[in-house]
Amino acid sequence: MKNIFKIVILGSLLILFASCASGVYKKSSLKKMHQQVEQKVDQMQKMIKFSDAQSFRLKKVELKYLKELHKIEDCKDCNKEYLLQKLQNKKDVQLQNILERHQYIQYSAIEEDRIKPIDLIAK
Repeated sequence: MKNIFKIVILGSLLILFASCASGVYKKSSLKKMHQQVEQKVDQMQKMIKFSDAQSFRLKKVELKYLKELHKIEDCKDCNKEYLLQKLQNKKDVQLQNILERHQYIQYSAIEEDRIKPIDLIAK
């Protein structure tokens, strides 16, 4: 009887520890996402010369995109290709609403590796 009690307590502690550890992992992962978005948009702003207001809005879009991307990656029974395309289309529409046409063209060209960031800096 005491052994069963010990196993139940040990199992409960193990589950509690695992859930706390995953919470810490999620927080560090979210912090890392924030840093990636900050860095990406700040670099793009230096190259493309969009405003601080546009930068703020872009950071929100990029962060939301990354969060949704992680949800899709974690989904086991989903049509990932369809969901990724839908997510990318949604992001493109949001970018087009934030950036001027020439800024959007440059932003998407850099993202899709059609031009090198150096090409913009040289101009």
